Amino acid sequence: MLIRTHYSGHPAVPYYAVPNAPQGVVISYFVGTARQVKKATGPVRFTIDNSVGKTVTHLKGPSTPGIHAIVWNMRYRGPRTLDFGAQPAGGFLNRSFGPMVVPGTYRVIARHGSRQSEVETRVEEDPRDPVTLDIWQEDARLGLIARNELSAFNTLLNRLQNVRVQLTHFIGRNRRAAQKKRVATLLEHGRSLLKKIKSFENKLYNPAIQRNAPEDSLHFLARFHRGITTAYAMSAFFLAGRAPNHRMLAILQKTRVHLRRVIAHYNLKIRPAIAAYDALAWKLAEPTLFNGGPIHLKKRGHE
Repeated sequence: MLIRTHYSGHPAVPYYAVPNAPQGVVISYFVGTARQVKKATGPVRFTIDNSVGKTVTHLKGPSTPGIHAIVWNMRYRGPRTLDFGAQPAGGFLNRSFGPMVVPGTYRVIARHGSRQSEVETRVEEDPRDPVTLDIWQEDARLGLIARNELSAFNTLLNRLQNVRVQLTHFIGRNRRAAQKKRVATLLEHGRSLLKKIKSFENKLYNPAIQRNAPEDSLHFLARFHRGITTAYAMSAFFLAGRAPNHRMLAILQKTRVHLRRVIAHYNLKIRPAIAAYDALAWKLAEPTLFNGGPIHLKKRGHE
C-alpha cells in the first residue's frame, strides 16, 4: 500500500509505505507471566483442524508474556522439502506453501505447557468470484495428492543423499592399507552401492551444478524433479477455484505413474542393496547406514 503525503512548509515526502493487511486468518493470543504459565517452555503451538477433526496444518507462535498475533494463510501444510543444496526456483514452492483449504469452519487449538484453548474460525468464499463447493473440494483433493507425491519424492531424494554422504565418508576414511585390508569386502560393497545410487539419482535430478550461481537454478533438479514440482504447482496454486481441464489431469496422471515406478525401484532395488551392505557392516562392527523403511504414497490429503 502506498499513501501520498504532503507537509505544508516542509520538503514534500512523496510516498509513505506501510504493510498491507495480512493475507489470512489473524490469530491473536495472550501469554501470561512466568508465574501464571507455571513452567511452560517452548513456543505456543497451534493446530488447525477442519470441521470433521482432520488436521490441516500446525503453527508456532512466541511464548513471551504479552499479546501476540500469528497468521494462518488458509492453506494446508506444504510438502516435505529437500535437506540438501539450493531449493529449486518456483515462487510459492520455496516457501513450502500447501494447497488452499475449502471454504468452511475450522477449529484453532492453542497449546502451551498444560494449558489449552480453542476457537472456531470460518473461511469464506470470495464474493467476487463465486465458485461451487464441489470445485473447491476437487481442487483441494488434487492439490493434497500432488503435495503428498512431492513429499514422498523429496523424502526419497533426502535418503539417497544421506546414504551417499555416509558411504563417501566411510570409503574416504578407510583409504589406509591396514584399514582397507580389514574391510576390503565392505569397501567393495560400498563402492558398488554408491555407483548404483549415483546412477539412480542421475535419472531423477542433476547434482552437477554451481550451488552459488543463480543461473544454474535453471538446471538444478532438472530431470524428473522438475516435472513433479510443476505438477504440484499446477494443482496446488494454478487451480485456485477453477475446475481442472483434461490436459492438466493427464499431466498429473502421467507424473503419478512415473513416480510410482521410481518409488517401487527404490523400495525393491535400492533398499535391499542398502540392507545387504548394513548386514555386512554389522558383522564387521562397522557403522551401518541410516536409511528408514519403505516409502509409501499417502492417498489421503490430511496429516
